Amino acid sequence: MLFLSTGLFAQDSLDCPVSASFTYEIEGSTLNLTNTTTGATMPFYNWSVDGLSSWAENPSFSTAEFEAEENVCLTVYDSLEDCSDTYCMLIYFADDSLGDSTDCPIDASFTYLIEDGLLNLTNTSTGAVMPIYNWSVDGLSSYEEHPSFPTDDFEDEEIICLELYDSLEDCSDTYCLTIYLEDDSTWTDSTAGITGFEPLEVNLYPNPVNDVLNLSFRQLDQRTKILIFNQLGEVILSDYIGAGTQMHEMDVATLNRGIYMIYIQPENEAALPQQYKFIKQ
Repeated sequence: MLFLSTGLFAQDSLDCPVSASFTYEIEGSTLNLTNTTTGATMPFYNWSVDGLSSWAENPSFSTAEFEAEENVCLTVYDSLEDCSDTYCMLIYFADDSLGDSTDCPIDASFTYLIEDGLLNLTNTSTGAVMPIYNWSVDGLSSYEEHPSFPTDDFEDEEIICLELYDSLEDCSDTYCLTIYLEDDSTWTDSTAGITGFEPLEVNLYPNPVNDVLNLSFRQLDQRTKILIFNQLGEVILSDYIGAGTQMHEMDVATLNRGIYMIYIQPENEAALPQQYKFIKQ
């Protein structure tokens, strides 16, 4: 079976060391994309095809709603060099790789571990290609894939819920679990305040958002850069916040409706960047 393609290269930033590229494979009704970009030190990826997008390094897309030919684009942004490059490829699909999806393939699930005053949640869901996670417990929420919550104010019995939405299939599934905490699990985390390069603990709300997106930080010990990307991989908003910030507001009222990615990058290169999705209503 032959799938034809043509590649189009676009250099976004002068003297940028990033050279975006990718390969692809079609298996049944799934388009598998493999990043082959070179020159990026601290890359963020943004793929787009047929109105769909992904921020994974090597994503897969269902071809169920594709036309006979689709333009696939990858934008790679290097947060260290503050520049980007885009590569697009026109792919032609045979009729038997296209089709319609009917039932929602998502099966939400998770496991948990309580340790040192933290409730650690591990997503074990299956079937979601472009997932957006929404966790809730005791009035707290998170949009990370594997979040942790302090158990300081938990009751002896708490209900944890994970709502998993697939933006590719436009469907969702919810799984809830009741947990019972022993008395010694609800103490304050004694490791808070220890300086290191641990991942930031960030909550975004409300999500979906209309006007103002709130970012709350449990611990922010250094200057941090915030970037918001649209589905084309373009940086549309950026900001810096200082060490010690616990709450930061971002005005997103002028953004168009859709799904956006926000990157939170501590100034120290050894610290781990965080990425989250939010929906603008």
